[in-house]
Amino acid sequence: MSFFQGMSGRQKVATTGLVAASVLAVGFVGQRQLSTPPQSAAQPLLSTSRTTDGPTPRPPVASIKSERAPARPAYGSVSLNRASQQELETLPRVGPAIAQRIIAYRQQNGGFKTIDELDNVKGIGPKTLAQIRPYVRL
Repeated sequence: MSFFQGMSGRQKVATTGLVAASVLAVGFVGQRQLSTPPQSAAQPLLSTSRTTDGPTPRPPVASIKSERAPARPAYGSVSLNRASQQELETLPRVGPAIAQRIIAYRQQNGGFKTIDELDNVKGIGPKTLAQIRPYVRL
């Protein structure tokens, strides 16, 4: 009994491709593990010495992002009429300046009556409003 029995031509090709990709991936990982010396605790991830043999090493991207971007709020969890500046800054594309403008608008107009009023805040246009909308409530 063949492994491919009952499969269409496309299914056979797809299965063969997946098996080949898996074999290559396992072989690559195994080769990488054998060719890469283990990182000892004494060796820093980035060298502090300057060399002229190429670009300066950079820290991993994940560590850069985790330092800059605050965690996204849950959907509908940020109240436009009660949120602090820090809470507003967790919204997409909202930094300190726009968070302060949202608070100023809220104070000057007695709060937000609709989420669409965010469009009246300087620095918030249709694109930003579309990105913020899922995370805010009144």
